[in-house]
Amino acid sequence: MKDLDGAVTGGVYPDKASAGTLTFKDSATMVKEFAKVLKTASKYTHRIGDNDTDGETKYRKVSGKVYLIVNPVNYYDIVARVTTQNANGVFVSNLPFISQDHIIESLDVPENKLIAFIDGEYDATQSRPEKIAVYKETFAMKRATLYAIDMLGNGQPTNNDAAQVYDIAIPADVDGGSGE
Repeated sequence: MKDLDGAVTGGVYPDKASAGTLTFKDSATMVKEFAKVLKTASKYTHRIGDNDTDGETKYRKVSGKVYLIVNPVNYYDIVARVTTQNANGVFVSNLPFISQDHIIESLDVPENKLIAFIDGEYDATQSRPEKIAVYKETFAMKRATLYAIDMLGNGQPTNNDAAQVYDIAIPADVDGGSGE
């Protein structure tokens, strides 16, 4: 949710500006909205080094690689919008261009925000052991020595366009969705 190209203030990156608003209003609207999400994700700026301010526009294939990360409150609003009952009485969910198992609930995403993230566009690394502690006085493990190792990890997107933040504005159903 942070803008890696933004000015760092007090050691903190600024939040990304919204790339748009998703309404999930109806089927035709969802197709257009998600086509725009995937189109935006397909284009990114490739920079070489910290001094490359302009970068080069590049393109990538994103079909089947886009994940939506949302607050649990919004997750159920979205799933309810894309779920219907078929002729056999089975409830099915169908989201245009994105599989339902690519919608992830996260407590770290604010309500009414959505992160569209591209799989494989994040570098996660593990550092060397920072500290090794030896415990010989444990009672739970008689005649054993317990070694505890603290490891540090680091992660960052491969480019600032690996994830986009969207606003969610799902309209309230006039009849409460019951169809009566």
